[in-house]
Amino acid sequence: MKSIFTIKLIGIAILFSSSSAIVYAQESQSLSVTPPLFQLTVLPGTTWQSSVKVVNGNNYPLTVYAEVVNFQAQGESGQGKFLPLLNQESDPSTLARWIQISSESIVISPEQTVEVPFSVVVPNDAPPGGHYAAILISTAPGGGNTDTPEVPTVTTSQVVTSLFFARIEGGVEENANIREFSVVK
Repeated sequence: MKSIFTIKLIGIAILFSSSSAIVYAQESQSLSVTPPLFQLTVLPGTTWQSSVKVVNGNNYPLTVYAEVVNFQAQGESGQGKFLPLLNQESDPSTLARWIQISSESIVISPEQTVEVPFSVVVPNDAPPGGHYAAILISTAPGGGNTDTPEVPTVTTSQVVTSLFFARIEGGVEENANIREFSVVK
């Protein structure tokens, strides 16, 4: 009985000593984007150009990637959901489809800021009303999604975002419903 306990204890010691050799702490990263929100009103058939500023607050260079996604409000307490543009989803009426930004990697020197230009090209047949999207700036391509069907991987990345709320001018019928109504007396 004592020998089984000793063997288990030695096995546990080997497990902990070998695993500590392969586990490393990752340095924290500082990454920010400004402005965090664009609110614009545009006409169909127009182009609007601007840029986001990406700040590397680290004392080492940082490579980042820009990706445009659709943004969808969710719930009643301010949650949101990012919806990536997929090749099979070819809905041309989404704001994310209208935003053009380079997909090349961007190297930011230590403690420096880089401006990343983009254009919003609104089609002539853009539906009027509110449209929502976001530019994600991440430390891994595709917001950290580097999986391929052949080689699934797990990666971590830091992602910051700049949201877009665009209102396309035109005739829009907005409706609201009252879900509940009560009075005290």
